[in-house]
Amino acid sequence: MPAITTVRPRSVRPALFLLALAPAAPALASWTFTDLHPPAATAASVANHVQGGEQVGWAGIGTFRGGIWNNTAGSFNDLTPFAAGANASMLWGTHNGQQAGRVSFTNGVTWQAAVWNGTAASYVNMHPGGWNESRANAVHNGQQAGWVQSGGTLHAAAWSGTAGSFVDLNPLGAFGSTAWATHGGQQGGTADTNAGFQRAALWSGSAASYVDLTPAAASMGWVRGMAAGQQVGDAFIGGVQHAALWSGTAASFIDLHPAGAVSSYAWGVFGGYQVGTANIAGVDHAFLWNGTAASAIDLHAYVPANAIGSNARSVWVDGLGNITVVGEVQDSNFISRAAMWQFTIPAPGGVLTLGALGLAGLRRRR
Repeated sequence: MPAITTVRPRSVRPALFLLALAPAAPALASWTFTDLHPPAATAASVANHVQGGEQVGWAGIGTFRGGIWNNTAGSFNDLTPFAAGANASMLWGTHNGQQAGRVSFTNGVTWQAAVWNGTAASYVNMHPGGWNESRANAVHNGQQAGWVQSGGTLHAAAWSGTAGSFVDLNPLGAFGSTAWATHGGQQGGTADTNAGFQRAALWSGSAASYVDLTPAAASMGWVRGMAAGQQVGDAFIGGVQHAALWSGTAASFIDLHPAGAVSSYAWGVFGGYQVGTANIAGVDHAFLWNGTAASAIDLHAYVPANAIGSNARSVWVDGLGNITVVGEVQDSNFISRAAMWQFTIPAPGGVLTLGALGLAGLRRRR
């Protein structure tokens, strides 16, 4: 699989609308795909989150190895804290130079929540006493979210960088819960408050603050990502998994399920964009949305020809409107490879082809 491939969509018609940034010029905007699979990887890899020029995730290098990329496969920096006795790790979130994830001292059999500040030596173990396992799945402004586990029961958890800061978010009466996202002092995830039916959950730092975001038309739901007052995940409607977008209440639910998809779910949100996965004719495709189902763009159209499937997990948009999406593709051997898609606004003198985004209806952010 090539490291970097600039491609046109396989099935998108030529753009009918052009936004001229300057008089006639040859440069046209396009999506660029980058294979982030580290050269040393002996098994799968996945990029879970992106902020600015930093991507985080993990790669199979003997064991699971959590690490940081800076836009290239060869830049992968292994943050596994071997000096502390750990032999495996995974990273799941990054924000302002801090990374959140998990470490293992048992080659990945059991895990403990952890945070880093860019180096293996900066590792801090956040595993609270009295629990068998813990995992941190997200970080924002020094706060982390994830879960703890004991005896097969999961409880959503929040931290502020230390084991002693642990807060149990499991709602009163819930059979279990997990947190997958955090932003601005809130946490998002899922809670089993309905006898086996997972409900999309939003907290504001305490178990008592739990809010059920599951829309009335859905039986179950899950929050997977958060940013600036928006939450994304999925809701099961008529037994079908639908990608979902909320703005803090169940009534704010927007169904992002693309036309023709078998199922869909959203993983990440930032700057008015959402990313996730839709199953098209039995194959997972990475997708990008701009707030509505009709805005859906199939990012699988931009992966190398030998990729079998793809998933998008996180999105970042800079002040100029450049878009970065990270996730994974499955190669011809069904091995996941960390992946990155980038849409770059042309420099002055270029021409932005709105069709290159996938749909003329998706406008450049200003």
